[in-house]
Amino acid sequence: MLIIAIPKSASTALVATLSKAHALPIRTREIRDEVLLRRPIADDYWHVAQFHRRDFVELDDSVARVTASRELLAKFHFPPTPRNQAVLRGTPKVILLRDAQEIVSAYRRGEESGAWPTKSYEFAYCFSEAGWQERARETGLLRELSNFAIGWRAHDGEKLVLDSAELVAAPEQSLTRIETYFGLRVSGVRELQQERFSRSQAAGGRSFARMLWHRRGLVAKRLLADANRLIVGNSNWANAYLEGRRRSREAPQPPGD
Repeated sequence: MLIIAIPKSASTALVATLSKAHALPIRTREIRDEVLLRRPIADDYWHVAQFHRRDFVELDDSVARVTASRELLAKFHFPPTPRNQAVLRGTPKVILLRDAQEIVSAYRRGEESGAWPTKSYEFAYCFSEAGWQERARETGLLRELSNFAIGWRAHDGEKLVLDSAELVAAPEQSLTRIETYFGLRVSGVRELQQERFSRSQAAGGRSFARMLWHRRGLVAKRLLADANRLIVGNSNWANAYLEGRRRSREAPQPPGD
């Protein structure tokens, strides 16, 4: 059973709740490690892929074969490229969506609290809400998040579309819709499992100095990308270099002697 979620949409809590209610194993990590390994980042989703590098990729048919199983749960942030929609057209899936600006705000809260530090060098110099939103517009991150929602809403294959606000505000009704769609018994669960980061956990935050210390690597990457923009007019070389290093790190390691 497949959940395709826009980032920061309570999808981790949803999957944990379904897993507990129906004793279903969650296989997201295994599929990432075994099926999605070294898949190329999808065109037009570069900036959001910096936050979720393993999911914003172009798929092949092996993904549909794995995620079609009714005996497991998995959730991903697969982008709605033409190829991905074709690969997953016949796979029943819940599409979980959220407003793009709210997602950027959630990225900022996760960074400030330390619960989910930013992984994108594009935001190395951003500290305020206004700064994050402006940078999201400048880089195209907001556009990519909006296109994610538009593309999956227009998907002509198997799907149940659900809004994150609806899931959080009325979890019992939302879970009933999902269970009915997947052919599960109606569990009557009234609350989502609390997973990872929430607004309440962000209250304490972390010091400005600690944020700067964490971002030292991001600042170096940002300087590299900015220098590339000045030299050749864009950051394509820097992006290709950083992506090549990522794929090299994910490559299967040869067995030891």
